[in-house]
Amino acid sequence: MTEETKIRSKNSGSMGIVGIILGAAGVFCSYLFIFLFLDNIVSAETAAATECRLVSPFFIPLFAVIGILGGMIWLTAGVGFLQKKEWAYTLGVIAVVITLFATFWPNIPAMESKAVVPGPWFLIFFPNLLVYFILVMKKGHESGKKAWFGLVLGMAFILNFINGIAATTRMSNRLPAIN
Repeated sequence: MTEETKIRSKNSGSMGIVGIILGAAGVFCSYLFIFLFLDNIVSAETAAATECRLVSPFFIPLFAVIGILGGMIWLTAGVGFLQKKEWAYTLGVIAVVITLFATFWPNIPAMESKAVVPGPWFLIFFPNLLVYFILVMKKGHESGKKAWFGLVLGMAFILNFINGIAATTRMSNRLPAIN
């Protein structure tokens, strides 16, 4: 083990338990939220005549699948932390980034249509946001500036992705009808 890995594996037991809890809760909640809220969101968007009504039935389950993948990676990272494996930190960072990405976007159509306010995916997003800072600053020994910079860049990526979905939706809604 390198010196850096020894530092990162210190107190790995608590991070392992947190990783397993976040992973199990992320998988369960991502799966559950599709069934509880997708119909309400699509119905509310259809009634409000928003353009997201066409893409929500596709993208919300897609992000749920990405969230389930993030939860599975969290489970693996949690086991790695418990066993003090060198790869656990890297896998934990990958898991938290995927989970933050997958749980931010579905909240927007949910809150935009006022079907579910606040968005239920925030129950997954905010604990992972907290763990992001713990993982990067405490385990990774990065400065607060780097952690915030990484978070801002990640949120810019997510917002850019949302903007791309919105532009694609508007374009597809204005295509002429094919007879």
